[in-house]
Amino acid sequence: MEFNDIVKILKEKFAEKISLKEDKEVVFVEADIWEDLSKELNNNADLAFDYLMCISSYDMGDDKTYGVAYNFYSNIKKHYLELRIEVEDGVSIPSVVALWKTADWHEREAYDMMGINFEGHPNLKR
Repeated sequence: MEFNDIVKILKEKFAEKISLKEDKEVVFVEADIWEDLSKELNNNADLAFDYLMCISSYDMGDDKTYGVAYNFYSNIKKHYLELRIEVEDGVSIPSVVALWKTADWHEREAYDMMGINFEGHPNLKR
């Protein structure tokens, strides 16, 4: 499945809460729908993102906004997706440890390095 096909599926349910940038194949998601959207990525048979490859945190450079980039792969469908959530300092992002166990360490690293809080993480510590 191509990037635009994946976006079409996501827009059917989350149209107003996701966005794209012209020059990037990245889906930008608002934190308040991340829990529902992450379940869709994992449970929708057409998407089947069973592998969370990496979570990378980044500083937007304005001393108040931080981002988290998620890189997903489907071993079944053989497709890839990068998704990003950007939040103001102090805003929590729902944890996805329950869906992808690899998120445990990656979320802890983002918390340690950038102070991004992952709500519902079972052991968020430095």
